[in-house]
Amino acid sequence: MRAVVAFLLLLGTSVAAADPASFEYALIEKGTAFGSLFSSTDTWSELAPLLEDEDRAAVFWFRLEGRAWTVDDAATITEAHKILGPVRAAKLEMKTAKKKAKKSGNPAPVDPTLEERWNAASRQATGELIALARRAVAAGRAQPFGVP
Repeated sequence: MRAVVAFLLLLGTSVAAADPASFEYALIEKGTAFGSLFSSTDTWSELAPLLEDEDRAAVFWFRLEGRAWTVDDAATITEAHKILGPVRAAKLEMKTAKKKAKKSGNPAPVDPTLEERWNAASRQATGELIALARRAVAAGRAQPFGVP
């Protein structure tokens, strides 16, 4: 039976020490139906081997300062999940509000503060993930990924 591969791919922008516009990251899971995408098509083709590998464990993929890396260390994966928790919660809140508005027949847009909270959570998470990625590389927990 084919395992369901789920993923969370976020491209971050933040006011962090690294160039946040060039920082990309994916928290790629296995075994759930959860998935959300915020990416360019270029990243998809690069991540295809990870997404198609049904036998791999969860992976934190990132591009930092022009180099792509993967980390499958359980502690790093757990920390990445914790960092992304507020982003997921804000996104779920926005989706729920949109469903309620649609169900009630209200064509008005969803409260803009919900999107502002999601954007703020995304910027905060990006900065924290950049720091996590740097620590993983420095500690030797990150493996180079793909062609340099």
